[in-house]
Amino acid sequence: MSSIRPTIKDVALASGVTAGTVSRALRGDPRVIETTRRRIMEAAERLEYRPNLQARALQTGHTGALGLTCPSGPWILMHPYFAPMHAGVTSAASKDGVRVLLYMPAGEGKLELDRSNLQARELLDGRVDGGIIYQAQTLSPGVLEGLQKMGVAVVLMNTDEEIPGFFQVQSNTEQRLRESLRWAHELGARRIGVLGLSAGTPFNDVAWRGLESARLPVSVNYRAVEADDVYQEQAVRAAVDSLMEGKPEALIFNSEIHLGQHLARAGQAPGGPMLFGHGGIHTDSSLSYPGVHYVETDLWAAGVQAYLMFKDALQRKPPRSERLLWSRRPETPKG
Repeated sequence: MSSIRPTIKDVALASGVTAGTVSRALRGDPRVIETTRRRIMEAAERLEYRPNLQARALQTGHTGALGLTCPSGPWILMHPYFAPMHAGVTSAASKDGVRVLLYMPAGEGKLELDRSNLQARELLDGRVDGGIIYQAQTLSPGVLEGLQKMGVAVVLMNTDEEIPGFFQVQSNTEQRLRESLRWAHELGARRIGVLGLSAGTPFNDVAWRGLESARLPVSVNYRAVEADDVYQEQAVRAAVDSLMEGKPEALIFNSEIHLGQHLARAGQAPGGPMLFGHGGIHTDSSLSYPGVHYVETDLWAAGVQAYLMFKDALQRKPPRSERLLWSRRPETPKG
């Protein structure tokens, strides 16, 4: 095989069309008829042609790529709550031929932007057209201001509260907690324990607002996990034990991992508290715990929505926020 990299002109010559037609076919332009497109793709594969992305970026002003990142670290890539969102983003992007590049900050996963640390600029330095950033509420005001000054397409994903000036898909934690509490009340629970996330995080304040807004005649005992690592098993166990001291008739979990830890430790003994969890819409019931009341949303669709917002941000449309809508999963008969 020749060491010279084949060009788009070589593909055009091999398939008997113009370079412009090759370019349109490779972009999936519907104006290229199927027989011609197939001939071009076969020629490109035979020549082992690979698009020159840098040249395309210079010509079009777009790289055809977006960055997907989480400032708090790579754990988010395998988390059961966030994984369906990743899938939604990448599925929607692939249909447009857009590549999704993962970016995780060095060190402890803290994305910062000051005079000496330009990691946010590194994310958006021209290799991508913009980015979708998870949990942006953990970013400092300086980082957010820097992102806006860069003038690139940015979507904030799974924020607990609105951050002005950005496209956002908000988690709508308040509505989720409110719905869980109402469901527990309807099923007869009057003493309800709620396990939050790490102490001191904004999430706990937002969650408590959701519980208060339900305005129900119930006693709510809320406990955060007293550890920076929200999944530190000993800290989770201590928080659950504290909740159990109040003899709750229902327990609401804000993490499927916490719920799993509790079930692995205590099981679902007869006469124990009703259990409430949350997550994405599942087509496979084996992905959820039997006997648990789930309040859920379509997390895959949330990822698709984030990508559509990214396209709007590329077109400089006015920023907007959309919230996830949580609903009760229909209960299936046991046995």
